[in-house]
Amino acid sequence: MQDDLKSMFKWAKNNSMEFNTSKFKMLRYRHPKADVISYEYRSLENETISCHRNTKYLGITMSNDASFELQIDEMVSKAKQRMGWIFRTFKTREPDAMLTLYRAMVLPIIEYCSQLWTPVTIGQIRKIEALQRTFTSKIHGTNAMDYWQRLQHLKLYSL
Repeated sequence: MQDDLKSMFKWAKNNSMEFNTSKFKMLRYRHPKADVISYEYRSLENETISCHRNTKYLGITMSNDASFELQIDEMVSKAKQRMGWIFRTFKTREPDAMLTLYRAMVLPIIEYCSQLWTPVTIGQIRKIEALQRTFTSKIHGTNAMDYWQRLQHLKLYSL
């Protein structure tokens, strides 16, 4: 890996580019019970590339255990904030208006890069599904329905 990093730094230098090595972060993906190999990677200026437990890249929080638990927690928090804003700002609870707001302002937060961080545990799935469950329960005409009936009535899919 160090040889690959050196090649990358040299290529950048030959092409009049510079890397800001202070922004480099290293994540070590490994099994929690595996032995830790303490090897340091360095830049051409011999600066150590620091090892981190998690980092944010393109809006996705990645962690060294590959669980995406932090990403899911952050996404759920942001979606709840947006849902709260919708409920405080708009008086109507009519299905058309609420579904338009949900699809435009909440669903993009939930679905952003979900192919990468897809939930794998029942707890993660329930956290995400609870967002839609809560939102759909506030829509007029869905009071007597259970969650799955609401989804069918509103023509939504399970998350």
